[in-house]
Amino acid sequence: MNKLFLILFIIMVSAANSYSQKSDTIVTMRGSIICSVKEVTPETVAYTNPNESVVYKIEKGAVAWISYGSGRTEKYNDMKNLANITDANDWKKVDVATSEYETRGLHKIDVITTKATAATVYSSANHIQNRAYDKLKIASALLGGNLVYLMTQQTFQGNNVPTGLTRTYRAQISGTVYCSQLLDSVKFKELLQDEKKYILASKTGMRLNDAAIHDFSSNSTSLPDKFQISLKNYEIEKGFIYVDLPARLLEVSSSRKFARCRVLRFDQGKIVLAYRDGASIYNFLLLKSL
Repeated sequence: MNKLFLILFIIMVSAANSYSQKSDTIVTMRGSIICSVKEVTPETVAYTNPNESVVYKIEKGAVAWISYGSGRTEKYNDMKNLANITDANDWKKVDVATSEYETRGLHKIDVITTKATAATVYSSANHIQNRAYDKLKIASALLGGNLVYLMTQQTFQGNNVPTGLTRTYRAQISGTVYCSQLLDSVKFKELLQDEKKYILASKTGMRLNDAAIHDFSSNSTSLPDKFQISLKNYEIEKGFIYVDLPARLLEVSSSRKFARCRVLRFDQGKIVLAYRDGASIYNFLLLKSL
């Protein structure tokens, strides 16, 4: 009887090893998919998950390479090594794409437009354009993006003043903000299960006509702890986590009583949110109340 059990065990282990050896791996910007590749076309890659028969498809442009169970590897695209944006001050790490192809496999956040204007003898078109360009990257970081795809760039020169020395330049740049990773909604749900309250600890951000990140906390009548927030409900939309907070508490304009904020980062002690109010983008830091 023991001998028979041993034989069955060996067969099961061999079958499991055989299956794992035959599994394929699709590597994308979002991570790796252990699967069985069924078909590769110029547009898509079709695959099934282990022990399932449902066929899924992913855009081929989002696939960096496929490692087949046979040991063969097929490379399709160079995968961007995008930085991890830990806060808005990491804006210089935001990558810039000039081709829409570079955004495949990423998650679209928002479309933003920044402007810069100056009238001085020291102004130049490149200088003003760089200012608008930096604003775009700052706004992207505030939104939690680590890549921005440039869509339009325009630079205008105004008329010279009578001296002929001073010139007025205006630059305008539009881009689509993307991120490479989504938050774990399961862990976020677990975080809220203790039903702890949070205080609004800080409010930072920028208006798209400004050139830097500002701390709005010092001008706020709500901060730091006059309000306590209970986070019980949240929504998932296109992989992003959203929560509603009182617009009065955040001191932002909203057509509704509550402002819909997107969760950027969280851990056991804090939650960072992003909210766009027209031409202004804010980050809110919520700390767990003791």
